[in-house]
Amino acid sequence: MYLSEGRYHGKVLLSPDGIAQMHHPAAHVTTSVEAGADYGMGSYIGKWGGVDAVYHFGDTSSSHAGMVLVPHGEWGIIVLFNVGLHGGMFSSLLAIEQSVTGLVAGGQEAIDARIGTIYLVLDLAIAVVLALQGWSLIRLVRRHGGPKFPMRDLPHALGQGRRWVLPLLWEFGLPVAIARMIPKRAQVSWKGVMLFAPDLGYSFIGIGGVFLLTGLIRAVKVGLSLLAG
Repeated sequence: MYLSEGRYHGKVLLSPDGIAQMHHPAAHVTTSVEAGADYGMGSYIGKWGGVDAVYHFGDTSSSHAGMVLVPHGEWGIIVLFNVGLHGGMFSSLLAIEQSVTGLVAGGQEAIDARIGTIYLVLDLAIAVVLALQGWSLIRLVRRHGGPKFPMRDLPHALGQGRRWVLPLLWEFGLPVAIARMIPKRAQVSWKGVMLFAPDLGYSFIGIGGVFLLTGLIRAVKVGLSLLAG
């Protein structure tokens, strides 16, 4: 209907003027993944997958739907995912939608969705963080005793605070930040994170768990030293 002036089997179901208005550029988009396109009445107008198209997409926490219309070619496509874009975290999936559009139009090369690269970078970052904090945990367990009380002077107090108290800020703060920020950034609950990205979810839980365990052991050593002092 969108490509036939609102007609379906010879019957007018949508206003031709209304459809023309939806496809008429009214504002230029300068931010987000649609940057460079124009915006009509509910539709984006511009290059999509290298093709002049009218397109629109929407998401829930568990799904994505994209509609692409190519008026000059009188064809269109619908792309469905069983995962949402989660506030932009998985916006590279839109490259798949663009790629399909380009291929249907006769393109020879698909646009690289870069999902593999994104996962590689995330996996490396997670591995480095876990290795560093794991080593910190091992050193803490092997260290005999805790901070020395009473404090002899200000430099001694500052040194003990830097070694025993300051690390507690991120050892307890990071798990709290992960628990609050990941669902907020993904615009989905932790249940949704574990359902649609379980590898990332378990990785973040593992990082938070190692930091929290380190902090608990450090806090116990500080408490025992206070009691002994």
